[in-house]
Amino acid sequence: MTRRARAWGTTGLALVLRAGHGRRGGPAAHRDDHHRRRAHRDPGAVDGPVRDLWRRHGNGHPDGSGDGDGSGDGRCRAGATRCRMMAAMSEHEIAAAGYHAVVSATGAGLRVLRHGGVALTETWAPGTTPPLAAGLVLFPWPNRTRDGAFTFDGVTHQLELTEPELHNSSHGLVRKRDWELVDTGEAFVEQSVEVGGEPGWPFPLRHVVRHEVGPDGLTVTHTVTSTGSGRAPFGLGVHTFLRAGDAALDECTLQVPASQVLPVERERNLPDGEVRDVTAEEDLREPRLLEGLWFDTPFTGLAPDEDGRARCWLRAPDGTAACLWTSPELGWVQVFTADPRNDKAYPGRGRALAVEPMSCPPDALATGDDLVVLEPGASWTAQWGISGGISGGVVAP
Repeated sequence: MTRRARAWGTTGLALVLRAGHGRRGGPAAHRDDHHRRRAHRDPGAVDGPVRDLWRRHGNGHPDGSGDGDGSGDGRCRAGATRCRMMAAMSEHEIAAAGYHAVVSATGAGLRVLRHGGVALTETWAPGTTPPLAAGLVLFPWPNRTRDGAFTFDGVTHQLELTEPELHNSSHGLVRKRDWELVDTGEAFVEQSVEVGGEPGWPFPLRHVVRHEVGPDGLTVTHTVTSTGSGRAPFGLGVHTFLRAGDAALDECTLQVPASQVLPVERERNLPDGEVRDVTAEEDLREPRLLEGLWFDTPFTGLAPDEDGRARCWLRAPDGTAACLWTSPELGWVQVFTADPRNDKAYPGRGRALAVEPMSCPPDALATGDDLVVLEPGASWTAQWGISGGISGGVVAP
């Protein structure tokens, strides 16, 4: 089965397949009633002594990752208290309608999401590296690129191998970078990042992400704009770990409305065949108990509800549930089980579940499958979100 790339012209309309929907974020104007919040959370506020501390004592970021001058051992050696202080300055806390979220500047990561005190995502301690890239934005490609090599418009490009032992380039360029604050309010935060000029990536793109909470839960809007003079390819993913309160994963059921999978070989997690229909073992269209199940699988063929959104559900025995929805532009979800038996436990939880919205499958830069291509000046928008709570009160946006 051959899948085609999607191209967007200067009008933002799809030339192949569908166009993006959604909304653009508001202006970058500062609001007086949130000035104090900005002073504590604006990443621009750490351009001076605090950022210098990150670079001297960590590795460029409060979690010890990035391109600073530190030892690269994943720890901030400025001291635990100071690390937590620096991490707090790079986070944005939003709340409305019983929902509470904390979004990091590093990787635009969703560190906390709760509804009525019920955890809907896995979390990690401030000032530490997100386990298994939890919550981070994966751009300008999700998942793996085989050998870090791809050809676009007749030119071959070589990315840095970020999984050198597997000879892969993994999860894009921005998950360890600090995103710039564009705007924020009590219920939303908007951040941006630009790529172009990194090794193997000459395509200038600006990515704006808006996290907003309200009665329908969390809504995340991604807008990508081509800022260069030539065509630009990309893909998008988000490493979202769902959680249904405090229930153990093996007690929960998972439902994913996907009719197809892309087979991958297990050593490098790269495509191993064409997209095909799910087998009985892979079929998650009806709720299935997760005990004894393990996945690291790209699903597609997502069946939308009447509103055009596809919904994945994680449900606990007590009725607690987390619902992740995606817009049509995100036609893939990677389902991944963190499991101690595979040396990939989620700290403090053991087994945990990632349901990762993606615009394209693994190795899409090389294969072109569902790759988005923007003409100069064109933009593309996609949305996803999470709602949840207790059975009878679960929001289905």
